[in-house]
Amino acid sequence: ADMPCNRLSADLRSAVADQFSLFSYPADSTLYEADCTCDEAFILLSGHLMLHVEGKPPQRLQPGSVLGLDLMLKREAAPLSVTTDPHFVTHLAVLSWQQYEATVRRWAAQRVC
Repeated sequence: ADMPCNRLSADLRSAVADQFSLFSYPADSTLYEADCTCDEAFILLSGHLMLHVEGKPPQRLQPGSVLGLDLMLKREAAPLSVTTDPHFVTHLAVLSWQQYEATVRRWAAQRVC
């Protein structure tokens, strides 16, 4: 799949990857609510994420899934709600819009100077 980060140069992609922080979320935590602007991207390390689309049964994402990166980069609203596993702790790597933007600016400034 063509991920937005694949379009970045290797050194910028590496700098952005270094900005992900590791977090543990309690069971049944909400990451996104439908129609809210996405300001974080997630990589599911362990546990499950549940995608909730109104009128449909929840869809379960497995470890290794990347969630919200394209929405965050485009500053778009989430089309669905996302929660962590209803029974177990979920471990995620998280990148905020602010971290991403600051990293890109530092990288660009180093190229100009």
